[in-house]
Amino acid sequence: MARWSLRAGIVGSAMFAAGCGSGPTEVSVGMADFSFDPNRLSLPQREKSVLLIENHGAVEHSFFIPSLNLKSDNLAPGAKQRLEIVPVRGPLKFICNIHGESVMAGEIAVTERKR
Repeated sequence: MARWSLRAGIVGSAMFAAGCGSGPTEVSVGMADFSFDPNRLSLPQREKSVLLIENHGAVEHSFFIPSLNLKSDNLAPGAKQRLEIVPVRGPLKFICNIHGESVMAGEIAVTERKR
């Protein structure tokens, strides 16, 4: 799997590449003990987005979107992974498959394309 050295944790990063024609939207998602940062994302409908997942915590974590069966590897502290997604409809719940929905969860809003 590809590993990345990018690090960010703001919702605004989700909108950085949207609509500018420079490629897929890239969103950084940090995992710590025991939360996602950010835990609310917004991605464009029917457009490729790249999730840059990084474990900032002291224990292993994962990123999993159950409705799409899209999951990262179990990431050790400091590990990173890139996931590609083309969301059709939302909202999409994401969780840490290791610690469960009641401990680590978030949501992706899927926004309609502007015509």
